Amino acid sequence: MNPQPITEQAEFFIVGKDTGSSFTLWDVCPAPADPARRAVMLEEAGIDVHDALGELLIERAATAHDAVRQALGVLRERARLPPLLLPRGERLGRCSRAGPPVGREG
Repeated sequence: MNPQPITEQAEFFIVGKDTGSSFTLWDVCPAPADPARRAVMLEEAGIDVHDALGELLIERAATAHDAVRQALGVLRERARLPPLLLPRGERLGRCSRAGPPVGREG
């Protein structure tokens, strides 16, 4: 019998813009463990996301990468798209602070 390793799951906030056919990831960060700090962060992030016409998703996962993969699965299911199969180590893109992507000056 092979015992499965027990992995701790944490809550992550995933922020981005869902256009229905694509999702632009703006930020992913762990939710604070302290309920008061979590509530404040959730309220502030929710206002910022609403102002930027984005979306705030909350997922429980072992890593931020896994949380993003789960969120993408939820979004694809909501849009009735087939599952996205990414290799385990594939990067989903770089993210920094929450906010809409900055356009390039030409």
